[in-house]
Parts: sequence; structure tokens; C-alpha cells
Amino acid sequence: MPCFLNQFDSKSCWILFAERGAIAFQGAVYTMTDSRETAVRQSERQQSAFFQTTGIRIDADHPVVMMLYEKQGMVVLEQIDEWLRERRQKLPANDLILQTALVSPVFFQGAIACIVGLDLKRNGQLYPREEQQFLRSVCYQLGAVVENVNLVSSLEHRVQERTSDLRNARNQVDELNTLIEKVNSTLDIDEVMLSVLEVLQKIFTFDAMVIELIDPSGQTLSPYRAYGDAVRQKHIREYQKIKIPVTSKESTFSYVIHQQTPFYRSPVTGEHLTAPFDRQYYEVLPFSSILLVPVSVRQNIIGAIGFMGVLQPFTLNSSKIEEIQHYVSHIANAIHNAMMFQKSVEKEILVQEQHKKLKQAQLQLVQSEKLAVLGTLVAGVAHEINTPASAIHSAIQEIARDYKELLGNMIQLTRGLPEDLGNLYYQACEQVMRFQKELSTQEERDLARDLAKVLEAHAVGSSRKLSKDLVKVGFTAELIPPFIPLFSSTQVPLIQQSLWQLGMSGIHVRNIRTAVERITHIVKAFKHHSHTDSSDVTSTLLQEDLENTLVILRNKWKQGVVIHREFAALPPFRCYASQLNQVWTNLIYNAIQAMLGKGELWVRLYAEEKWIIVEIEDNGPGISPEVLPRIFEHYFTTKAKGEGSGLGLSICEDIVKRHQGKIEVASVPGKTCFRVKLPLN
Repeated sequence: MPCFLNQFDSKSCWILFAERGAIAFQGAVYTMTDSRETAVRQSERQQSAFFQTTGIRIDADHPVVMMLYEKQGMVVLEQIDEWLRERRQKLPANDLILQTALVSPVFFQGAIACIVGLDLKRNGQLYPREEQQFLRSVCYQLGAVVENVNLVSSLEHRVQERTSDLRNARNQVDELNTLIEKVNSTLDIDEVMLSVLEVLQKIFTFDAMVIELIDPSGQTLSPYRAYGDAVRQKHIREYQKIKIPVTSKESTFSYVIHQQTPFYRSPVTGEHLTAPFDRQYYEVLPFSSILLVPVSVRQNIIGAIGFMGVLQPFTLNSSKIEEIQHYVSHIANAIHNAMMFQKSVEKEILVQEQHKKLKQAQLQLVQSEKLAVLGTLVAGVAHEINTPASAIHSAIQEIARDYKELLGNMIQLTRGLPEDLGNLYYQACEQVMRFQKELSTQEERDLARDLAKVLEAHAVGSSRKLSKDLVKVGFTAELIPPFIPLFSSTQVPLIQQSLWQLGMSGIHVRNIRTAVERITHIVKAFKHHSHTDSSDVTSTLLQEDLENTLVILRNKWKQGVVIHREFAALPPFRCYASQLNQVWTNLIYNAIQAMLGKGELWVRLYAEEKWIIVEIEDNGPGISPEVLPRIFEHYFTTKAKGEGSGLGLSICEDIVKRHQGKIEVASVPGKTCFRVKLPLN
């Protein structure tokens, strides 16, 4: 704003910007504290010492704001006084508006983006018509610049939110991976329980936890392991004495077992605990907060985990409780398998013991296969997001660099151009801001060639270079004739540069919007693919699931694989959606690998009699007749060591069979097709 004080030789000036939601305007008053001659001789950094700044704010329903909307343009103090008298309104004597000689709104898309006000000139005189016109011109162009800056800020905020969502999802995957690795690293039930509690404490920072397990008879619930900063050996000994009958109605633990639902209370006092077994727990280690979560495997309850706040109470919302349930559900299998292994050891049946070890090892490999696929997906998604994120960063840098220079060029032009050329310049700016079409390179060349001919015919200098710039921001041979006087003036370099900067700002905003939409699409596909609970039967659209799988695997096929989608419009299908997503991921990823990332891939979805058919076909080298009969065997793989576990297709077959379906394969050189059949009913 110091440039306004210098330009108009004003005592003071102020500018107010519309707050988000248009409930008020806020900004600052700038007052010159030294002579104008002294201030203008200083550098931009030094000038700030000669101006005093005061913050201000007015409501959106201020009478003068209403007047600006009604007048749709600049007003002077006499007009404000007359308008207030006609409506029998009066402003406080100290109101900022009453100390202002000129007030000009900055409109953009029908709304006031900001308001600029000037005090009387330093010599006490009013502003001549030329200076009023100059201020009106500056405010006209300032609207688009202000709105572009606000839009960029809003888009940048959205990008940060989407990036934060993806980072949080990545962190949850890493934490869950750590937990699964720890509980699957041993078959000893004591080590499993300790690992579970250690990791849960690290993630959720509870200071006391206890695992209660139902004994083999199914009649008694007993503490198996206690852990936490508040837990001492004496507490563990006292806990182990408490045996709760599963059928008892005098324990919150029993309630959780029967209802198969979590129980949470905070704060907790002794008065809340009327059941005898609950009081026993409280007397061993008084707690002020408690959360009990059932532990179930395939809908069979095997126990419960208690999380207690002893040294410090805790507060949980429903989403945090669901997150804890999510982790507990993933460790339930490990706890259950450890219990089974312990039982086999106690019975000293060697055959069963070896069988359990093999089963546990198989479960570990299956989980490793799932995590390996998930890791591939996360890496691909991160790579896919990097490209649009880089585009956004580059566009924001370009806009931030250009908009100040653009504003300065516009001010200089509006001062230096005659009135007729000034009007042409405003029309040229409007043409640039209206231009939205994205041109191909060939289209740009053709349009620039035609435009150059018109410019040459009117003896406009540097017509070839000028035509290339003008085409990029929306001018064609048909549109240029009215503007020939403008591009024949002495200000052509400045006009060309300002129109180019204005047009490129619009292009950058369009590129940012496209990149944000791409990131949103990728994150949505990844969330849909990875957040579905595999234990629930849900209704899903298979065509969307297949498309989401292609989206998150795009990094694997985009460089050399042509995708052919042949999706019938099928109704929602009830299934274990997350498990079928694993099937689609394995089959599509295997096909891409078989083609070495180069070829054609067909993904088909259609209904046939009583079946839903999904086909994944590639034109790779095919599967040899010797290998084909064995591809669904556990641990069988033709990949190099370290590249495959031999479980991917066997897991796919198990999942399809769980849906009472079939998976078939036919292969010859140049054509391999996996066919999944799922019953409609």
C-alpha cells in the first residue's frame, strides 16, 4: 500500500480483504510519517520505516459495504453522506469511512473481494478525475489477482490435507506391520503375549494392560499376562488369583465376553464398581479409566484385553476405540494360534505339535504375502502421487513469482496507455481470463501460424514470437483484429508480458486443479482397496473394485501395458470385498510381470447364467504345459528366489472357494486367461 500513498500523494490509505465466508472485511490503515520526498527516495525495504500501519476490521453488513454493492463502483465522501441521509442512517464520528475521500471496491465474480480507501491528498485537495479513473482501473485488475492468490492458497491447503491423510494411512500400515511381525516371530505363547502388550503400549501409551483368556474348558476367564508402567510383580501375582466364571453376571469382563462388544468408562471411582470381581480388580490396582475389548477368532470369543489408566486417566472417542479394535482383531489369530500351540505342547502329541508348527509357519507366510502386496501398493501409490504433487509445487512457485510483477505491469500500463488503448487492454485481459481450452502442440502451431499472418498484414513487429505467446493465452486470427492498435503501440513488450503472465496464472490454476483431482482419485481408490474389513460380508460394485485395483497398480503398467476394460453394468454383489480385492491384485500384478511390463491386458466383468465372471487375460509368453497343472499348489513358484513365496495363487484359489466359486486358467503362447466364477446367489 505505500505505493498508493506515493502515487496519489495521500495522507493515508487503507485496504480491507473479505474474510472466508464473507462475514467481515479486515486489513490495515497505512499512514505516511515523513515527507513524501524523503520516503520515495528510499529502497523498498527502507520505505517501510516512513509508514505507520494500523489493523482494522468492519462487518460485511456495514452501510457503506451495502452502498458499494448498490453502486457497483467507486464512491466519494459526498456520495456516502447523501446515501446515508436518504436512508436516515448515521455512522459513528470515529468511523473509518468518514475519514476517507475515495472508496473503491474490488469485485470478482459478482462479490467484493477487497475495498480500497484513500484520505484527502496531503495538500488537503480532492482527487482529480484522472486519478480517480486510475484507481478504478487498478481495482478492476486487482480483483482477478486477489482471487487467484486465494484460490491457490485454498488448493494448497487441500493438497496438504490429502497428503496428510496418505501419510497417516502409511503410518498405520507400518505400525500394523510391526505388530504382525512381532507376534508372528515366535510360537511361544508367553512371548506372543508380551510382544502384543509391548507393541500396544508403544502405539497407544496405556500404563496398565491385562490379557484375559478363556481356559480350555470354556468355563473360566483368567488373567494370563499383565503389563505396563504402573504394573509391578506384586500386581501380577494378585491378578493371577482372580478367576472369573464366564457365565457370571458380576463382572464387566463377562459382560464383554457375552455381548462381544467393547466396554469403556472414564473417569472410574470405587463407587462405579459394584460387581465383586470388578472390585477385586480395582483393589489390586486402582484405575481411573478402563477399556475392555473382546478378542475373537472367526466369531469365537477367546478372551478380552483390558486397557487401564492408573498413573494417568485417558479419554477415548468412538473412532479411537474402533482403531484399537482393529489392532486387536489382527493380533487375535496370533493369540489363538499360540494358545493352540501351547495346548499341543501340553498334550505332548508330537504329530499335532508338528502340524501346528507347519500351520503357524504357513499363516506367517500368508501374512507376509499380504504385507508384500500391500507394500507394493503403497510404493506405487506414493510414486503416482509424486507426479501431480510436483506439478502443484511448480505451479504454485510460478504463480508466487509472477503475480507481484503482473500487478506492477498492470499499474504501469493503466498509467501509460491512452484511454482508448486502455479500454482495449482491459478487453484483452477479459479475453485471457475467459480462455479455458487446453490446446495440443499441433493446434498451437496451426493457430499461431494463422495469427502471425494477420499480424504481419498489419505490420505488427515480431509477429511470429508475439503470435506464439498470444495463442497460448486465448487469441486467434479471428479474435485479434480489434486489438491490432493495442499491439501496434509502443507498450507492446509490457502488454505482451502482462497478458502472458495473466494467462499463465490461469493455466497454472487449471493444472493445480487437475493434479488435486488426480491425487484425490488415487487416495480414494487406495482407501477403498485397503480399508474394507476382510471379516465382513459387504455389498460392493465389482466394476469399481477392479477399476480401483488398476488405479493403485498404475505405476506397474502405465509405461508399457495397454489396458482394455470390458465391464458390464452389474448390480452390487455381496462378498468378502477385501479378500476379492487381493485376488484381483494378485492376478493383474502376475499378468503384468509375465509380460515384463510390455503388452496388452484385458480385464472383463460380465454375468453368465448363474455366475459372475471376471477374466484377466494377457498376451505374454504363456505358461508352459509342465508348469500349468501346479500353479495353484502351496509354495510352488517359477519366480527367482526372493521374488515370490509360491502362495499368491493358492491364496487366490482359497478365497474364491470360500465364495463357493471357481478359478480356471487357460494358456498358450501369446494368450493367458485366468477366469474367476462367482455364484450370483
